[in-house]
Amino acid sequence: QTGRQEELEEAISAFQQAVEGASSDTPNLSGYFCNLGCGLRDRYLQTSHIDDLAQATRAFRAACELGEYQAPQAALYAARSWGQWAMQRQSWLEAVDAYAYGLAIGRTLRRRQLRRTDKESWLADMQEIAPSAAYAYAK
Repeated sequence: QTGRQEELEEAISAFQQAVEGASSDTPNLSGYFCNLGCGLRDRYLQTSHIDDLAQATRAFRAACELGEYQAPQAALYAARSWGQWAMQRQSWLEAVDAYAYGLAIGRTLRRRQLRRTDKESWLADMQEIAPSAAYAYAK
């Protein structure tokens, strides 16, 4: 939040420890991967180190894959964050991948809801994903 490099490094280290220390069935693992991806993305934006880009992409992908069934809310957030970042970098195939996860996860979340208002809530959360996915596919 402060933008200080040393605090970002501490956050990334904490997220890496959380990911490494968690078992594959940990319910929050998708969220840990998402947070790690966001931290690595932010460091990449500051330093342009290509390793951070690759690691952030892997972390976002892991968040989507693991969270699709264990923690779909976290996975949807990861897909949206990853897709937005890929769009900013004009990495169209990566954006397509991210948004494909987001659309699939969003459909799953919507189907799980019983009440119309709950379904509408998830549709609102997905509102930007479909047009962004279409744009990335077109590019």
